[in-house]
Amino acid sequence: IDVADGSIVWSLTDSAVSDRPISLSAFAHQVIRKMVSLLSQEMIRVGDTSGVGIPIPRVLSAQGRIRGTQIEIQPDPPGVVQHYKILRAAAEAGPFQEVGQLTPAEAPVLRYEEGNLPDGETVYYRIVAVAPSKMTSLPTRPIKITTAGPPGAVTGLAAQSGLIRRVVLTWQPATDPQVRGYAVQRQAGSGPWEKIKTLEGRNQATFTDPDLGDLATYSYKIVTINQVGAESLPSGAVTAVTKGPPAKVQKLEALSLQPRKVPLKWSPVNEPEVKGYAVFRAAKEEGPFEKIGFVDGKDTVEFVDGVKRGFFGIATPLLDETRYFYKVQAVNIVDVPGPDSPVDNAVTKPVPEPVLGVQANQLEVKQVSLKWKASEEADIAKYQIFRGRDPQSIQSLVAEVPVPATQGVDPKLEDGTKYYYQVRAVDKDGLEGKFSAVATSSTKPVPVKPRGLKAQWDGKRIRLTWTPNPEKDIQKYTISQKSFLLFWEKIGESSGTEYLYQGEMKKGKTLSFRLTASDRDQLEGEPSDEAEITVP
Repeated sequence: IDVADGSIVWSLTDSAVSDRPISLSAFAHQVIRKMVSLLSQEMIRVGDTSGVGIPIPRVLSAQGRIRGTQIEIQPDPPGVVQHYKILRAAAEAGPFQEVGQLTPAEAPVLRYEEGNLPDGETVYYRIVAVAPSKMTSLPTRPIKITTAGPPGAVTGLAAQSGLIRRVVLTWQPATDPQVRGYAVQRQAGSGPWEKIKTLEGRNQATFTDPDLGDLATYSYKIVTINQVGAESLPSGAVTAVTKGPPAKVQKLEALSLQPRKVPLKWSPVNEPEVKGYAVFRAAKEEGPFEKIGFVDGKDTVEFVDGVKRGFFGIATPLLDETRYFYKVQAVNIVDVPGPDSPVDNAVTKPVPEPVLGVQANQLEVKQVSLKWKASEEADIAKYQIFRGRDPQSIQSLVAEVPVPATQGVDPKLEDGTKYYYQVRAVDKDGLEGKFSAVATSSTKPVPVKPRGLKAQWDGKRIRLTWTPNPEKDIQKYTISQKSFLLFWEKIGESSGTEYLYQGEMKKGKTLSFRLTASDRDQLEGEPSDEAEITVP
């Protein structure tokens, strides 16, 4: 009988006859027990197993988890409840379907856990106790549980601009213990959003995006990721702009009139990322420019073109009196150059002008004396005298004359030889000037060989006579006789044109004579032809 409305739900009819005398109350009690047993069997057969004597399960807690739920039950003794049925529905009104069972155990709490549910999903549970007789308790009231939703969005996202080819992001780390990391999304300019990095660890609070473009705009969002990979809504977008190339060098100065070099100086670029400066040179203002050096350090703002830099450096001296054009670029730590500086130019120092008024003395003995006008340049250090046998090939450096002297001597020359000379000035920087005009000189020749030598017998001795030499400064003649060993031996001198032989004279012996002329500078000419005579 349904106690709510008094209607008969189940009915069962039976009869019994006692086989012995028995009291009516005892007989009725026996009949009722049998009827109740039969009624229970019928209820179980048709599926209506609820029994008022079976306790309703006592739910201690129910909570949602990440993509799952958890219910805790206080267990009944195993003799009272065989197991518990877990029923679930998508709505409070059902329909409920069995999704699991729990068996009582020697524990203060029975725990049921279910997974693989959608994020933020609300479900309803009812729990039924099943007795050993298969009868069930009334179900619990519907238990509402909502699974955990996606993690919360990141807050406090900021992006640092003005960095070289990188952007640094910072944010507030998530407090949700289920968060396991973050995903970084990036948009380059107005392009599409893309995921560029996944970061592990809830306490991550910064990320550096490297290898970006120069002076480029990037936008970023951060997504939180929980333990099962569920992602939060993206954070608000932030934008950063990377640093562009270094600033332009504003002022460049090139110093002129330096010997085969050009010193440069420029204004520094006061940016911490600048690591140095690249120096360029050209022969014309419009270029092309060639890189000729690099200066380390943003505060080093000087460079000398044409001078060796460092122990292993190599430098080619610049040409004299030549104009060169220069520009400089600041370079940052990732080798990005800045704009060109203004172009400046300089002219290297000219070499000294040709020496004027070079004169060479004539017919000096074994030397040539030269003189010239002093150069007008104020920094002349010395003069160099060059000699040659040919006016087109004057290459032998024969003397260096320090200033203020303006004359020099080329000594130890050959007699009677023509020489060609040029003189050039050398300044204090070692620059060698242009050559002077060619000056010519000849050394004094030796006397010609005497002519007309004769040997005559005058009855007692031998007289040698000859024609006088044409030179005006003949000082003496040297007479020689051929020895038996065929060597010529000096036997006397004469200032005139005859000589009396005083040596040994054997009858029938043939004697040979010759002579040389010597001038007042002791220059001795070639020997004359031989003169022979036989002693009578």
